[in-house]
Amino acid sequence: MTAKRKSYSADYKLQVVKYATQHGNRAAARQFGVSETLARSWRKAEDTLSAMKKTKKANRGLKPRWPQLEERLHRWVLEQRAAGRRLKTEHLRLHAQVVAKAMDIKDFAGGPSWCYRFMQRNHVSMKAQTAMSPKLPADKGDSFSKFVEKRKSYSADYKLQIVKYAAQHGNRAAGRKFGVSEKLARYWRKAEDTLSAMKKTKKANRGLKPRWPQLEERLHRWVLEQRASGRGLKTEQLRLHAQVVAKAMHIKDFAGGYSWCYRFMQRNHLSETVMSPKLPADSQDKGDSFSLMADKKHLQIEEEEDERNLNYKPPVQKSLEEIQELDKDDESLVKYKQTLLGQVLRADLSVPNVQVTRMTLLCDEAPGPLTMDLTGDLQALKEKSLALKEGVTYRLKIDYKVNREIVAGLRYHHVINIKGVHIGKVSYMVGSYAPKAEEYEFVFPDDEAPKGLMSRGSYGIRSRFTDDDKNVYLDWEWKLDVKKDWD
Repeated sequence: MTAKRKSYSADYKLQVVKYATQHGNRAAARQFGVSETLARSWRKAEDTLSAMKKTKKANRGLKPRWPQLEERLHRWVLEQRAAGRRLKTEHLRLHAQVVAKAMDIKDFAGGPSWCYRFMQRNHVSMKAQTAMSPKLPADKGDSFSKFVEKRKSYSADYKLQIVKYAAQHGNRAAGRKFGVSEKLARYWRKAEDTLSAMKKTKKANRGLKPRWPQLEERLHRWVLEQRASGRGLKTEQLRLHAQVVAKAMHIKDFAGGYSWCYRFMQRNHLSETVMSPKLPADSQDKGDSFSLMADKKHLQIEEEEDERNLNYKPPVQKSLEEIQELDKDDESLVKYKQTLLGQVLRADLSVPNVQVTRMTLLCDEAPGPLTMDLTGDLQALKEKSLALKEGVTYRLKIDYKVNREIVAGLRYHHVINIKGVHIGKVSYMVGSYAPKAEEYEFVFPDDEAPKGLMSRGSYGIRSRFTDDDKNVYLDWEWKLDVKKDWD
């Protein structure tokens, strides 16, 4: 049987610190009945403990940095659960970013580490859906309708009665009294304010009604047309087309996020299907060929097409020298072009127009520079890894040089996988640049390294540097190791 976890006040910890300073950590641990590790950590945090109230249980629990944001988000999660909607961590993080933007919180990233801590603080878990169906009983004489119990629905007034009874006698007793599960009683108690504001006879949060029925009707027809033509669709394509249709219908408050897309697919009984690549025609052993293709799937970077630009015809591309020669009689325009574009560099055709030279992880807590040279053998980079301490804040910096012509719409993409499982992708617009003798650098927004025992390990990353014309300037693979400490 495990011993009950103890907690200590700041005053008690300072007594341990004082004794440990005079006699050592091990002696203090024996004297006060605590572990040597605790004595050591309290000595390091002496200044923090001295500034705290003596009776306070120092640094107890995980306190949120944005309590109002998390409170609103927790209520939203409970409402979704009460309505029977399934949630994923991606839905949770996207909605958190929307709420943070509405609350004008600028330093909120909503990364996986924050999401994990939020779920810990609020005792929320994301349960995976199983594909297994319940087995029929051995005696199949009865009809299937008797085997499957009909789903019940309850009015807001009935739920409030259960909430009132549960507040007096407990969730389990309320479940037995009213014939519902203890889990439902617990959820309804948390959503008491929402239920109180509803009409008593309303089946609370029942069904998924569309906010823009005409938009969804048009979108549903489009999906059916794509399916009938044998085209595979992804949620990204669905969301982009929905934004185009919403703009054409002058719907200003439509965002087309992941949550809306998920609910739209539920309402219209749609599922995401991805067209599988065909096996090679000359393959004798199709099973082996397919396995090789599947092994590479998790490292594939897919370029996202924006359907809003399909009718756009780009102008004929001109070289930098041609641009400089235009309107030579206009002195002010010539000066403006020299200021904007600089002097025309002597072209070196032996090197690509864009050279990516270095990648650096910027972290104030790092003991040394975390830099990767990208001018050498790219195959050797597969075995090279950069190490980060769990939970630290860092930024990615890319150094690159533009040699001959203006490059439009530089982009950086990367996909992340761990042990062969795809876990996410990132895409940033870097910008458009003119040739320059000096190197450019682009620093990405702050990110937070994963934290926790389950998040430590080696992450495989494939990065790519492209532009609007689909030119791939560099494509490389590397590793990021997340460790408990720097050493």
